[in-house]
Amino acid sequence: MADSTEHVEKEQLAKEPEEAEKPRQSSDRPRNRVQVSKDSHPLNFYVNLAEKLLHDEEEVELSGLGMAVSTTVTIAGILKNSGHVEVAKIETSLVGEKKPRGSKRYWKPKIQIWIKKTEKFVELIKAEESLEQASLTISATEFRSSSLPRLVDA
Repeated sequence: MADSTEHVEKEQLAKEPEEAEKPRQSSDRPRNRVQVSKDSHPLNFYVNLAEKLLHDEEEVELSGLGMAVSTTVTIAGILKNSGHVEVAKIETSLVGEKKPRGSKRYWKPKIQIWIKKTEKFVELIKAEESLEQASLTISATEFRSSSLPRLVDA
Protein backbone atom coordinates (compact mmCIF):
# COMPACT_ATOMS: atom_id res chain seq x y z
CA MET A 1 0.00 0.00 0.00
CA ALA A 2 2.83 2.39 0.80
CA ASP A 3 4.27 1.75 -2.65
CA SER A 4 1.01 2.77 -4.35
CA THR A 5 0.80 5.97 -2.28
CA GLU A 6 4.38 6.88 -3.14
CA HIS A 7 3.65 6.14 -6.79
CA VAL A 8 0.60 8.46 -6.79
CA GLU A 9 2.55 11.25 -5.07
CA LYS A 10 5.38 10.95 -7.60
CA GLU A 11 2.86 11.16 -10.45
CA GLN A 12 1.28 14.30 -8.93
CA LEU A 13 4.68 15.92 -8.43
CA ALA A 14 5.57 15.13 -12.01
CA LYS A 15 2.32 16.68 -13.29
CA GLU A 16 2.39 19.90 -11.25
CA PRO A 17 5.33 21.58 -13.00
CA GLU A 18 3.80 20.90 -16.40
CA GLU A 19 0.57 22.58 -15.36
CA ALA A 20 2.41 25.55 -13.88
CA GLU A 21 4.46 26.03 -17.05
CA LYS A 22 1.43 26.20 -19.34
CA PRO A 23 1.37 29.52 -21.17
CA ARG A 24 -1.65 31.75 -20.74
CA GLN A 25 -4.18 31.18 -23.43
CA SER A 26 -4.70 34.08 -25.76
CA SER A 27 -8.44 33.99 -25.03
CA ASP A 28 -7.86 35.06 -21.38
CA ARG A 29 -7.61 38.76 -22.24
CA PRO A 30 -7.41 40.48 -25.58
CA ARG A 31 -4.14 42.24 -26.28
CA ASN A 32 -5.88 45.52 -27.01
CA ARG A 33 -7.89 45.80 -23.76
CA VAL A 34 -7.19 48.26 -20.95
CA GLN A 35 -8.86 47.12 -17.74
CA VAL A 36 -9.37 50.25 -15.67
CA SER A 37 -9.33 50.18 -11.88
CA LYS A 38 -10.73 52.84 -9.59
CA ASP A 39 -7.72 53.39 -7.34
CA SER A 40 -4.70 51.37 -8.46
CA HIS A 41 -3.27 53.85 -11.03
CA PRO A 42 -3.67 57.55 -11.85
CA LEU A 43 -5.62 58.65 -14.92
CA ASN A 44 -2.53 59.52 -16.94
CA PHE A 45 -1.31 55.90 -16.59
CA TYR A 46 -4.38 54.62 -18.44
CA VAL A 47 -4.30 57.46 -20.98
CA ASN A 48 -0.65 56.72 -21.81
CA LEU A 49 -1.30 52.96 -21.91
CA ALA A 50 -4.19 53.39 -24.35
CA GLU A 51 -2.07 55.66 -26.56
CA LYS A 52 0.77 53.14 -26.50
CA LEU A 53 -1.59 50.31 -27.50
CA LEU A 54 -3.01 52.45 -30.30
CA HIS A 55 0.46 52.66 -31.87
CA ASP A 56 0.18 48.92 -32.64
CA GLU A 57 -3.59 48.41 -32.85
CA GLU A 58 -6.33 50.17 -34.79
CA GLU A 59 -8.83 49.83 -31.96
CA VAL A 60 -8.51 49.58 -28.16
CA GLU A 61 -11.13 48.54 -25.63
CA LEU A 62 -11.38 50.43 -22.34
CA SER A 63 -13.16 48.28 -19.77
CA GLY A 64 -14.34 49.28 -16.29
CA LEU A 65 -16.27 47.38 -13.64
CA GLY A 66 -18.16 48.79 -10.64
CA MET A 67 -16.66 51.97 -9.25
CA ALA A 68 -14.23 52.14 -12.21
CA VAL A 69 -17.03 52.94 -14.70
CA SER A 70 -16.77 56.70 -14.21
CA THR A 71 -12.96 56.56 -14.41
CA THR A 72 -13.22 54.65 -17.70
CA VAL A 73 -15.56 57.28 -19.15
CA THR A 74 -13.19 60.05 -18.01
CA ILE A 75 -10.22 58.37 -19.72
CA ALA A 76 -12.17 58.00 -22.97
CA GLY A 77 -13.18 61.68 -22.70
CA ILE A 78 -9.58 62.82 -22.20
CA LEU A 79 -8.42 60.85 -25.23
CA LYS A 80 -11.33 62.08 -27.37
CA ASN A 81 -10.90 65.74 -26.39
CA SER A 82 -7.18 65.57 -27.19
CA GLY A 83 -8.08 64.62 -30.76
CA HIS A 84 -6.22 61.30 -30.62
CA VAL A 85 -9.23 59.00 -30.83
CA GLU A 86 -12.89 58.74 -31.67
CA VAL A 87 -15.33 56.50 -29.88
CA ALA A 88 -16.31 53.55 -32.06
CA LYS A 89 -18.71 51.73 -29.74
CA ILE A 90 -19.99 51.75 -26.15
CA GLU A 91 -21.61 48.84 -24.30
CA THR A 92 -22.98 48.75 -20.78
CA SER A 93 -24.10 45.72 -18.82
CA LEU A 94 -24.55 44.26 -15.35
CA VAL A 95 -22.23 41.51 -14.18
CA GLY A 96 -23.44 39.14 -11.48
CA GLU A 97 -21.00 37.97 -8.85
CA LYS A 98 -21.48 35.71 -5.85
CA LYS A 99 -20.53 36.95 -2.43
CA PRO A 100 -17.74 34.91 -0.85
CA ARG A 101 -19.75 33.65 2.12
CA GLY A 102 -23.28 33.81 0.86
CA SER A 103 -25.31 32.39 -1.93
CA LYS A 104 -26.75 35.78 -2.88
CA ARG A 105 -25.69 37.24 -6.16
CA TYR A 106 -24.94 40.94 -6.42
CA TRP A 107 -24.71 42.99 -9.59
CA LYS A 108 -22.00 45.39 -10.70
CA PRO A 109 -22.21 47.78 -13.63
CA LYS A 110 -19.72 47.25 -16.44
CA ILE A 111 -18.78 49.54 -19.31
CA GLN A 112 -16.78 48.78 -22.43
CA ILE A 113 -15.70 51.62 -24.68
CA TRP A 114 -13.98 50.88 -27.97
CA ILE A 115 -11.83 53.72 -29.22
CA LYS A 116 -10.03 53.98 -32.55
CA LYS A 117 -7.32 56.23 -33.91
CA THR A 118 -8.20 59.41 -35.70
CA GLU A 119 -6.48 60.22 -39.00
CA LYS A 120 -4.30 62.77 -37.19
CA PHE A 121 -3.21 60.36 -34.40
CA VAL A 122 0.40 59.93 -35.52
CA GLU A 123 0.83 63.66 -36.24
CA LEU A 124 -0.52 64.66 -32.82
CA ILE A 125 1.69 62.17 -30.96
CA LYS A 126 4.82 63.37 -32.83
CA ALA A 127 3.94 67.01 -32.14
CA GLU A 128 3.46 66.30 -28.41
CA GLU A 129 6.77 64.42 -28.22
CA SER A 130 8.68 67.25 -29.92
CA LEU A 131 7.04 69.82 -27.60
CA GLU A 132 7.97 67.73 -24.57
CA GLN A 133 11.57 67.41 -25.77
CA ALA A 134 11.81 71.16 -26.38
CA SER A 135 10.37 71.85 -22.92
CA LEU A 136 12.94 69.57 -21.28
CA THR A 137 15.78 71.27 -23.14
CA ILE A 138 14.59 74.74 -22.14
CA SER A 139 14.08 73.81 -18.49
CA ALA A 140 17.54 72.21 -18.28
CA THR A 141 19.11 75.34 -19.78
CA GLU A 142 17.20 77.63 -17.40
CA PHE A 143 18.27 75.51 -14.45
CA ARG A 144 21.93 75.69 -15.40
CA SER A 145 21.91 79.43 -16.06
CA SER A 146 19.73 80.69 -13.19
CA SER A 147 19.95 78.27 -10.27
CA LEU A 148 23.65 77.66 -9.96
CA PRO A 149 24.79 81.29 -9.59
CA ARG A 150 22.18 81.83 -6.86
CA LEU A 151 23.53 78.87 -4.90
CA VAL A 152 27.10 80.16 -5.21
CA ASP A 153 26.16 83.73 -4.15
CA ALA A 154 24.21 82.56 -1.10
